Amino acid sequence: MKKEDLKKSINNISPDAYMSNRLKEKIFSVDVPVKKNRPVAKSLIAFCLAVAIIFGVGFLLPTKTSTPQQNPTENTILQIDFANPFIMIASASNLESSEFATKNKVLEINQEYPYEVYLEVKDIRGLTNDEISKTVKEMDNIFKKYCKKNNFDTAKASVCSTENIALSQCSLNSFKLVLNNTENIRSINVKNTSKYSHISYVVNNSPDFNMHKRGHNFTINGNDYDFTEGCFYWDHTEEMEKAYDENINTAFSTFNDTITFTVEYTDGSKSIGIVDLIFNANGSAVAKCKDYEYIFKQ
Repeated sequence: MKKEDLKKSINNISPDAYMSNRLKEKIFSVDVPVKKNRPVAKSLIAFCLAVAIIFGVGFLLPTKTSTPQQNPTENTILQIDFANPFIMIASASNLESSEFATKNKVLEINQEYPYEVYLEVKDIRGLTNDEISKTVKEMDNIFKKYCKKNNFDTAKASVCSTENIALSQCSLNSFKLVLNNTENIRSINVKNTSKYSHISYVVNNSPDFNMHKRGHNFTINGNDYDFTEGCFYWDHTEEMEKAYDENINTAFSTFNDTITFTVEYTDGSKSIGIVDLIFNANGSAVAKCKDYEYIFKQ
């Protein structure tokens, strides 16, 4: 095998037969808080009365009432309140007793949860083409054996190489949105801050584990979003490969990321959740929710 053939990523490794079952998890209803208090504008009405006395005869002038001034933005003031938690880590494992599996959990603010994303990098400088091919295959096999042992049926991985390194990423969990009143959802936007990664929108029951959208900032129409099987994976970009190609000792913390999910409703209100993805020195990540906000028009 030529080294040039190994420069391109081997993306989206198809799961084996043992990974054919769909991910199933219990979706809990979440009520979106609605704040109904509204400001009441008060106007002071002044009455002016003028009396003119001419030659001993009094004339009563018409009463004049000032017109209240209305604030044109009075009904469009944005208000921010707390939103109920709606971001969930969805486990790829069907074994509840699995030592490594993360059960489906809705993220609470400031709590850390294992996200089950793993990065591994190996130095392939000086290796022959056969040795490089063997290294890449071994990294792939390690992932498949791990999935088989822990019964991961929707996990995904990619193995790629450059002139200097071979990089493997295993994603064993995903983010799902626990949403109520789905008929009132206009759109769902997701964005991340790191240039070393992007987000993939995946429908678990679609053929070939198809990624419907991918990028640093994209929006899904409410009518197109799969509220049962739709989920979001964190994926590395070529920028990460370049970083390791230039310096194989680049710290995993370099790739820490912040992901923002924005759910917009048909009335213009929004639920916003912000999650940090934090890598440790071994290349595994935890998710930590920073905030939930509910924005509505008063």
